[in-house]
Amino acid sequence: MERRAFMKAAGLGALGLALGPKAVSAEEPSPRIRWGLVGTGKRCWQHIKVLQRFPESRIVALCDIQKDRLDHAMEMCKADPPAPYDAYKDLLKRDDLDVVLVATPNYVHREVVVAALKSGRHVLTEKPMGITVEECNDMIGTAKGSGKILQVGLQLRYAPFYQKVHSLLRDGIIGKPKFVWFNEFRGDWAKQSTDPKVDDKINWRFYQKLSGGTLLEKSCHYFDLFRWMIGTEPLRVCGMGGVNFYTNGRETLDHASVVVEFEGDCKATHGLSMYSPHGQGFFIIGEKGALDLDWQTGDIIVKHLGKKDEIVKADVSNQDTGGHIGTGEMHQSFLDCIKTGKPPLTDPLAGKESIRLGLAAEKSVREKRWVEMTEIPA
Repeated sequence: MERRAFMKAAGLGALGLALGPKAVSAEEPSPRIRWGLVGTGKRCWQHIKVLQRFPESRIVALCDIQKDRLDHAMEMCKADPPAPYDAYKDLLKRDDLDVVLVATPNYVHREVVVAALKSGRHVLTEKPMGITVEECNDMIGTAKGSGKILQVGLQLRYAPFYQKVHSLLRDGIIGKPKFVWFNEFRGDWAKQSTDPKVDDKINWRFYQKLSGGTLLEKSCHYFDLFRWMIGTEPLRVCGMGGVNFYTNGRETLDHASVVVEFEGDCKATHGLSMYSPHGQGFFIIGEKGALDLDWQTGDIIVKHLGKKDEIVKADVSNQDTGGHIGTGEMHQSFLDCIKTGKPPLTDPLAGKESIRLGLAAEKSVREKRWVEMTEIPA
């Protein structure tokens, strides 16, 4: 009950979310939900750690074409060993499979998601949902036809901190948002391999056609938060950026600055660097004040002109990071959607719209002009 009370205070109660695994009653044991994980790289390892904390979930199969990554994932699951596969189509032939988690490189998402849905499984796919709108629409259509849940791994929405911020905005604490900015300054994704045999398998984030671009691959998280927090749709995008630091043949941006104009005369800016010490900043200015946000401390600093700052505390003491904040809560919500049939908070439409913004931003940077959202097919 203490856990439920905390989640309600964090603004999650209305969504039916819970922090971490639900308690399992000895009298009414929950049925096991059987998972197959496709793509066992580093992000998948984080998912494994989270799933192992859920008594109602069991990982029954793992799949990857890279043996070293598959072996590491198998080692993580040695207490209850799953079956290993090097082809996802063989994994999907299993009878004891309820859910497929897709954590492959971006350019493989559609192929695996569509096949999993058609096989009659619920799907949780990592972000970005796809690298084109066509891919997203294919997944959306397949999900509708299958009657199964398709949830996109935009986990920041599920974090108790951002749930609290969203709740405050909906309550009108600063009026309608009018100017928002989110900066992400960090180091690079990973060390670039020089082995041509694994180039597309290891270096895919450095190629435009395989990743969709840095503003799609990384910044889809923040574009999704913009839409969710502001509550209106984007109209046009202007971006600048390039490759200043990593001159090793990569195609994807290592820095960018993006401005998005939303309906309701709200502007949002996003700054990104892939070659700096880590740092984030999130600030929302509304008609009646502003919010200065720090997800690590849980501080939501409410600012009003001519008044003393007020600090609203979001309880992040048990915030489930799973490698990225909101991952544990995202998994709990996904399980709830499977059990109840309700649509996910980060449904396929949210996934697609974050992709459309990323595509518009990439197009703007490369063509050096404003891009209207009507130019990006829906």
